[in-house]
This record gives sequence, C-alpha cells and structure tokens, in this order.
Amino acid sequence: MERRKLVPSPALVIAMLALVLAAGGGAFALAKGGDNRKDRRIANRAIHKAAPNLSVKHAVSADTASNANHASSADTATSADTATNASHATTATSADHATSADQATSANTATTATTATTASNAQQLGGVAPMVPPTPIPLQNNWAPYAGSGYDTPAYWQDAFGVVHLKGSVAQSPAGSDIIFTLPPGLRPAKSMNWPATLDQAHFGTIEIETNGDVRSRTFNATQATQSQAFTSMEGVEFRPTDP
Repeated sequence: MERRKLVPSPALVIAMLALVLAAGGGAFALAKGGDNRKDRRIANRAIHKAAPNLSVKHAVSADTASNANHASSADTATSADTATNASHATTATSADHATSADQATSANTATTATTATTASNAQQLGGVAPMVPPTPIPLQNNWAPYAGSGYDTPAYWQDAFGVVHLKGSVAQSPAGSDIIFTLPPGLRPAKSMNWPATLDQAHFGTIEIETNGDVRSRTFNATQATQSQAFTSMEGVEFRPTDP
C-alpha cells in the first residue's frame, strides 16, 4: 500500500515559520533563492518540535488524541462529545452525545450510560425505571369515590423500588361488604397488614390488606362501620410485597 506523506497547510507553515524566525533570530532565516525542499524540511522540524500534539478534530480515527470532537472512533480520547463510539472511554471527561458511553463521567444524552455519573436524558441510569402512572381502583361492593370536593381519586401504583402505594378516599352506599377492592397478583403482601385510616368526622379506623389482595375498611362496631361508610381515606397506605 502506498504511503502518503502528510504536508502541513501553507497557512500553518507560514505561521510556524514566523514563530521560528521570531524565536530563533537568524538561525533559521531563509536565504533568498534558497533550496525550497531544504526550507520545507526545516519548517517541518520546527513545526513538529513546537507542536508535537496537534489536535485532530476531524480524523476518522483518533483513539489517543487529546481532542477528537468529530472523530468516528475516539475510545480513549479526553473529549469525544460527538463520537459515534466511546464505550471504553474510561478517562473521557465528556461524551454527551455518544451512542454508548458506559463509563463516561458525563453522558447526558447517551442511549446507554449504565455507570455514568450524570445521565439526565439517558434511557437507563442504574436500572431505575421512570415512575408508573397510578391505576384507577376497580371499586367493589357499592364503594365509590368520595363525592366531596378536593379529595383525590382512588388509585394504586408500584414505584421503581417495588413499593405499592394507595391513594384517594371512598364512601359506601348502601351499606355492604367492607372489601373496597382487590389488588392484582404481584402487588399483594406476603402477610396481612394494617394501617390507620381516617373515617368520617376525623374518627379513626383501619385499612387492612390480606394476602389474597382484598383491601378492607376494617371496623369493630356499628358506629365505626357507619363512619367508615360515610368516608374512608386510603392515603398513606404503602408496602413492599416482598417484605417477609
């Protein structure tokens, strides 16, 4: 394969010659009518000595370049902001637009950035999924959303850490079973659990969730049952199904 000799641009040669002449006085002065090839060799040596680590911004491959912003491959570059591949850029300071930058310090718009310190727009950061929107509760046994103004709609959801949450307030008319609704499989507790609940006129009751998913407004006398049917809040009920 024929090897191509890289020659600096005329503008760069002129600039470097000016620098050399200013710094070295007459040592590198070019005699009028001198040997152009000799002059070029002198200029090339001076350029290489003065700038051995020239930036290669538009190189096809610049794996060890200090700066390779538009390089196709810049795996170990210090900066590779728009590099196609910088997945192994363990010392890369920034790879914001890289397709893959798993070990980059910053990869805000990377597709994958598993161990990135910051990845605000990444699809995944440490395996944490986005918040799932609440699911409206399919109420049973004449239970319905409380009709008062300003009260949240009954719903449930499971967050990215596996915790199940309930919200909203309900009422029952006519009176019937204390089972408000049933949680689906996978969102049920390993053991029956109880939480304090606010009933009508600020009285206290109990929300009980059984292992089969039944969510009850548990009461222990007729007065408490009447208060529960008038108003029961499920706000603040949360649990992890995998807890022993």
